[in-house]
Amino acid sequence: MPSTRACCGCFVLLALLVPPGLLLLSLPLQLELLRSQDSSFLTRWRKSIDGKDVPLPDGMLVGIATAPAHVEDNLNDAWLSFAKAGKVAAWHNYPAPEDRLQFWSRPEEELDLAQESGSDVLRLGIDWARTFPKAPEHMNQTYIDGVLGRYREILEMVKARGMKVMVTLFHHSLPEWSADLGGWTVKRTIDDFVQFGTLVMESMGDLVDYWTVLNEPHVYAMLTHCAGVWPPGIDPGPISMVECIAPGGTYETVLRNMADAHGQLYKIYIQDSLRKGTARPAIGVAHH
Repeated sequence: MPSTRACCGCFVLLALLVPPGLLLLSLPLQLELLRSQDSSFLTRWRKSIDGKDVPLPDGMLVGIATAPAHVEDNLNDAWLSFAKAGKVAAWHNYPAPEDRLQFWSRPEEELDLAQESGSDVLRLGIDWARTFPKAPEHMNQTYIDGVLGRYREILEMVKARGMKVMVTLFHHSLPEWSADLGGWTVKRTIDDFVQFGTLVMESMGDLVDYWTVLNEPHVYAMLTHCAGVWPPGIDPGPISMVECIAPGGTYETVLRNMADAHGQLYKIYIQDSLRKGTARPAIGVAHH
């Protein structure tokens, strides 16, 4: 018969593992409920203001946000591979989903709609995987310059329509070569991302009003590494789930590395503005 001490040990282990494991397993459902609540709130709010003028605080900007993985065509990113593997439900709701909204090849239509809506600012991303489809040591500078030049053209279109520009550098889309190297769990990714962010600043920083270096880093860390429901979609298993959220675990490591990259880019962007004598850039992180 098992000893009392062994039974107590098993009970304690289960007590430690089960609650966080159930929490992580329920994350997709919780997120769906939150989306439903958001939608319900917006519907009620829209009905309550129907036909009324709604005053906004001075200095408040109203805008539209996009992300490359949502809107850009000709983009061979991790989300495309994820969707083709059957892990994105909306993939089958559109006749040519890989084209998304064709914002890369034909951004004018979407930008006109944003202008017509009265948006003060447009938030859009510069895709890391598009700029660096391969690791930096295997890239051609001419190719990189061509991609960043096209993004600059799009930002100029935004400006021409009277909107401010908010640029996001990381919107939950990690290059697959970086994921293969360990992604945000390894220090190398900090250097690679800082290199990318610096090139973006040098290429189009004069057109950017607001910088969002990272979009919802804690959400990315949790759903990618702890829950395994975002690309590359590796099922971590219950033990790894617990390890992920434990002190010093993968969740903390990812956030520390992301914070390090953000801090480095913040200093680079501020130093660049001081050197040029331009206005101090607005730099931050989008928090969910």
